[in-house]
Amino acid sequence: MAVEAVRVCPSCGSRNRPTWEFCPRCGETLDNVPTVAGQADTAVLDASAETFVETGAHEDVTEEGFPWGGLLRAVAIAAACGLALWFIPSQEKFERPQPTAAPEVPEQLPAPQKPGQESFDKGRHMLESGDVAGAIAALAQAVAEVPTDASYRHMYARALWTNRQWDAASVQLRAAVKLAPDVFRYRTELARVLGAAGKVEEAIREYEQAINVSPATSEALRTLATLHARAGHTEQAVSVLKRAIVLSPGDAIIQTELAYALERAGDSAGAIRAYEGALQRVPDATITRSLLAEALLKQGRNSEAVDILRTGLTRSPQSPLLHRSLGSVLERTGEIKEAIAAYREYARLAPAAPDATELKQRAAHLEKNLT
Repeated sequence: MAVEAVRVCPSCGSRNRPTWEFCPRCGETLDNVPTVAGQADTAVLDASAETFVETGAHEDVTEEGFPWGGLLRAVAIAAACGLALWFIPSQEKFERPQPTAAPEVPEQLPAPQKPGQESFDKGRHMLESGDVAGAIAALAQAVAEVPTDASYRHMYARALWTNRQWDAASVQLRAAVKLAPDVFRYRTELARVLGAAGKVEEAIREYEQAINVSPATSEALRTLATLHARAGHTEQAVSVLKRAIVLSPGDAIIQTELAYALERAGDSAGAIRAYEGALQRVPDATITRSLLAEALLKQGRNSEAVDILRTGLTRSPQSPLLHRSLGSVLERTGEIKEAIAAYREYARLAPAAPDATELKQRAAHLEKNLT
């Protein structure tokens, strides 16, 4: 092959044709680079520029004779570089975002209090701490601010009730019941206030309505039975207590109250069975034991009555009530000496009891009559 003139790239040392303006290998400009004898490289472009340049090809010349080959090679180099840069994401465009602080959540404001809430809370706190007068004043203010709030009226009634202002308390509870007729507690507390005020028949009606509104509880039925007993409704008291014992079959107190109601209703046998059932559940129930002894004595079962009380004293020897009951039973069954000892033991164990002095005198009188 004939030797021709070339331009040697000052940057990479490749040999270029004298008409090339840029080195196709490194893109260095060939301006002012002198020509020397030699042969041009036949493979001066990498694969990324092959589509734009045909190595070793002839010059492209336009009709005006402008050497396009050099320009095309320059474009090819630029395109190759640009293609490479395209697949290397720029730091500015593709840099992984740095973590930033979480946006500040605005502080939530407390929910606005409903009208009267401040007075209500103040009154309730005072009532719980024992300041009844202060509670009454604060709760009266809450009711004045919102007279249609049943809970305000209910708490106000409780403060009045604590101060034994029965009539005023019942007025507030009636208003609470009217505002919230389905609230069981409002009705039962109204009934209790009425009962405390001596309005027993009204109290009974309120309890019955409360039980009709909500499922009855054994406690509510107990209170209703007590009111019936106070009003002289013996049969109704028995009926209600039987309902209560179904709800709480293991409750010895309800069982004892049922036994007492049965006794007053004339069902002595049923009363004794009920007393015995309660005593089986709670053997140390001294009141139940004393009542059972009385019921047995009335039936002429004297020795059983005495045995019931003596058995109780083996379990609770310091019980004043059992000593008193035993003294009474022994006196009525003719066991006077033992009755005297029981009365004196009662007075020793309960010297402050209202009847302690009386029973000491009774013991002295019985002792005097023995001689």
